[in-house]
Order: sequence, then C-alpha cells, then structure tokens
Amino acid sequence: MVFIECKDVWKYYGDYPALRGINLTINEGEFHCVIGPSGSGKTTLLSLIGGLDRVGKGYLRVGPYELHKLSGSELDEYRNKYVGFIFQLFYLIPRMNVIENVELPLIARGVGLRERRKLALEALEAVGMRDKAYRKPSQLSGGEQQRVAIARAIVTQPRLLLADEPTGNLDNKTTAVIMEIFRRLNKELGITIVMVTHNLELIGNCHKVSRISDGVITRTYEVPQVHENLSNLIRELTSI
Repeated sequence: MVFIECKDVWKYYGDYPALRGINLTINEGEFHCVIGPSGSGKTTLLSLIGGLDRVGKGYLRVGPYELHKLSGSELDEYRNKYVGFIFQLFYLIPRMNVIENVELPLIARGVGLRERRKLALEALEAVGMRDKAYRKPSQLSGGEQQRVAIARAIVTQPRLLLADEPTGNLDNKTTAVIMEIFRRLNKELGITIVMVTHNLELIGNCHKVSRISDGVITRTYEVPQVHENLSNLIRELTSI
C-alpha cells in the first residue's frame, strides 16, 4: 500500500526552487533511501515529508495526512503522533540523563511519569541502551548517543522514521550497529523508514533507492537492482 505520495511537489526559498516537481511513492513498511549531491534537495524533501516545512506547491500525503492542506497546528499534531526524527547531530540535552532525553516526546503528548518511564525503558531496550538509562550524554560514545537518539525517535511508536545522515559522524563499526537497528525496527516493528545519506555503501540495507538531482527525482532503483547489483550501483552513483 502506498504510504507516502508526492505529486509535482515544489518548494521555494524566496525565488529559488529547491524542489522542482518531485514525484515519488513509498510503500508502507518500506526502507527507502534518498541520495544525491549537496544542495540537491534531499534534506528539503525529508523536511516536507516530516512536516517540518511546508509544501510550496503540489500534493503530499503521508498515511491519512494530506500535508499540503494542513495548518501549522495540524502539522504539529502530525509530527508528534506519526513521525520520529533522527539527525546527524544527536541533539541530546546535556543536563538530562539518557532516560529523561528519551521521555521528551512523551512529555509533549502529556503522558504521565510512570507510563513514559516504562515506554522510555522499552525504547532503550530496543536499541540496547537500557543499562545506560541513567547516564548523562557526556558519558556516552558517539554511537551510544545516536542509539539514544533513535530510542527517543521511536518512543512514541511512530509509523514513520525519518533519518537525515544518521551515521555521518560515526565510524564504520558503529555505523554497522546503527544500520542493524534500523533493519530490525523496519522488519520487526514494520516502521516505514526514509533515510537521506551520502554513504553509498548503506544503500544495500534499503528496499529502494531514489536519486535526486537539482530538486528532481531522476530515478528510483527497485529491490532487485539494489541487492543484486549493489557494486555496479555504487560505481554508477559515485558520478553524482
């Protein structure tokens, strides 16, 4: 079933069109990767899908939400109820311990202390960080901080997880750990994941890969192309 649907989506910053008629469909439960050079519109597209920014022109639907029609308060509700965000920078609050950081989205929902503590511990368990629930971010490695950020993103049990360069600050070993967590969340919990990355080696973890250039989706690679011809795809895509 089509879960994300973009039809002729444009986004302007002043007179500059950052997105120029994007057409893209992503199925429910899909792990979808968007690649492209700097300035191509990857993060802008992710921001629109996440309701962090507004569509300039066109049609954009995520699940039952037609984002191009929503007011600011309706977009706030959509983000809080439907979407989890993971960024290259972890954005953990230093003065709070791990579990308090993970609980933050639940506080915005008005969830009581006992229930949000239970849900936060479950989210930390899912990413292998329950034993570090009461440490401060400064006591964690970069990979551990990113796992906490993932726990924070999934604590509300979102239908959609958006990841913007989630392994950009991590070494190869830690990157493999994070991608395994993504695969498990996608497979076991059925969370739809859309990931933006410059690391072409990560595309083998995804079901589909879309290439964006100058604000336009130029091609989407299907499952057999990604998994059976990964080496050729990486060589081809390095031309971007």
